[in-house]
Amino acid sequence: MDLKCVQVHTKAFNGIKPDADGLRKQMRVFLTQRDYTEIYLQTVLLSMGDKLSGSAVVVAGDGSDLCTEIMQKIIRICAANRVNVVFLHSQTCSVGL
Repeated sequence: MDLKCVQVHTKAFNGIKPDADGLRKQMRVFLTQRDYTEIYLQTVLLSMGDKLSGSAVVVAGDGSDLCTEIMQKIIRICAANRVNVVFLHSQTCSVGL
């Protein structure tokens, strides 16, 4: 599988933080604000600093309807950030790229 990296110009969101507080946003924030999910994920990954490249990331979800879509975004963004391995919780949702 080939993935192509694309640079996307975005704007900052008020209150976005690389911690669990960002996950407490209502689902409508993730749905209605363009690129919010991607920016949140990138913020979390950037908070790892030099430890990110070559690392492994563990991901689990809540089983919501958007879980598959968000997991696919996580995998792609991790690949763009040179994460070596992404572990997905097998019963959270099914992910096909």
